[in-house]
Amino acid sequence: MVKLGKTLAYLALVAQTLISAGTYILGKYAVAELEPLSLCFMRFGGAALILLIICRMRGVDLRVKKEELPQLLGLGVLVVAADPLLFLYGLRLSTPAQISLLYPLTPVFVLIIAGLRGLERPHWLRWLGVILSLAGVSLFLTEKGLSFQSEHLLGDLLVLGAVASWALYTTFSKPLVERRGTLAALTLAVCAGMVLFTPFGLTATLTADLSSVSWTAWLGLAYLVVMTVVVGYFCWNYALGRLEASQVAVMANGQPVATTILAALFLGEEITLWFIVGGVITLTGVTIAQLGGRKRRAAAQTVA
Repeated sequence: MVKLGKTLAYLALVAQTLISAGTYILGKYAVAELEPLSLCFMRFGGAALILLIICRMRGVDLRVKKEELPQLLGLGVLVVAADPLLFLYGLRLSTPAQISLLYPLTPVFVLIIAGLRGLERPHWLRWLGVILSLAGVSLFLTEKGLSFQSEHLLGDLLVLGAVASWALYTTFSKPLVERRGTLAALTLAVCAGMVLFTPFGLTATLTADLSSVSWTAWLGLAYLVVMTVVVGYFCWNYALGRLEASQVAVMANGQPVATTILAALFLGEEITLWFIVGGVITLTGVTIAQLGGRKRRAAAQTVA
């Protein structure tokens, strides 16, 4: 039963990787036409509504204990505001290529945070896998003209903050997922974030000129709501309940590979030799990180 749960967790991560790859392609239309505050408000507000409806239909218990409030509010800030807003504002000041290189640092942050908290004691193979996957991503992104320039420094720092925020969410949400279950944990975190974010996001949305927003931007927003948050984040949390946080995080390094493949299929982007070499190195690193032995100081509960 445990083996089946882990198999399903890996399948969920594959699905999440493909969904995230689609996010870069379809989500860009919404990002191009909607202000970050409005976009985040509509994205997570819509997701919160859908998640609440699903929980209602499935009879999921969403009652919150007093001692859970600080954790939920903290996770809500990370997932609804810190990660997406830092990313969107950073994207305006940097380049997509550089941002694509910074996000694969997520598993490094997770390994450090989980290690400091005593949740994981990663085997050296786990570190080797993370470094290999990062090297592979760097290889084919460098070929695309990656260059660090001083005018992009602020944008890079903002995106680095987004990476740290997602790593913190990944690490600190794991106990909540193990305790409350995948769907309840995601719903509570998103709703908690919306409670804090609504005064800012609602004001920005009400004052925004939405009349000129194209249908492609609304389609991109719909993808961000339904696929990226509801389905994609659910898959991420599902895997968190069954695998180590660092095992889940390192799968994010497959996203640039998947994004390039989808771009080649649907947008005609060229697949080069450097991409193939970098992709093989990346996937090899991800595999090593998943198979690398490690010890935990506390055994994780299996979420049914």
